[in-house]
Amino acid sequence: MAEISALEERLAAALERLDVALHATPARPVADPEDVARLQAQRDAALGTAESAVAEADSARAEMQSLRAALAAETQAAEQLRERYETVKQQKDTQAEHIRELEATLQATVEKQASDREELDALIAALEPLVQEHSHA
Repeated sequence: MAEISALEERLAAALERLDVALHATPARPVADPEDVARLQAQRDAALGTAESAVAEADSARAEMQSLRAALAAETQAAEQLRERYETVKQQKDTQAEHIRELEATLQATVEKQASDREELDALIAALEPLVQEHSHA
């Protein structure tokens, strides 16, 4: 009998725990089919919107990659133009210096020619009386 009363006590305690657990868990209300349909439609619309947003994000990522590649190409082209500009500028400076040197040489040549012309004119002037004397004699 002692065993039966121990079993009865254990069963009563277990039933008590089950009763407490059942009352502690809120009862789930039965959902209205219209509410379920409305909620499923909202869920489907939200999923469609999310899928559309993911597709737009993927498209935007692809466009960003394309734009980054184009920017890299433009940056490289700009750098090449800077290098070409510097090369042309150096050539221009070199040519300008060469032109100054040629102008200085030309000026010196013109001055030398004028000096030679004066010297020749003086020689001709000095020789002219001698030539006239010689041609009369």
